[in-house]
Amino acid sequence: MENSLPLTGVILGSGFIAPCRVKVHVETGPYFAHSPFIDCAIEEAPCEFPVATYEVRFLNQAASLRHEQDRWTVGIPWETAT
Repeated sequence: MENSLPLTGVILGSGFIAPCRVKVHVETGPYFAHSPFIDCAIEEAPCEFPVATYEVRFLNQAASLRHEQDRWTVGIPWETAT
């Protein structure tokens, strides 16, 4: 079963840090017990950041992002934040 959750997160990188809203798609079931987050989208974040690769963190998860042309694109699949 798939659900969507709106969460508060933080974007980090290139000397910048800012809060953001993340819409996370969660898959529930026995195969997803250790890492249920399968996808995310940045819903609200500053657009003044320079073109670069960043990281978004929320809960105990992190994902790589790319900021270009005033858009945030999620890159690398999920990794546990340390």
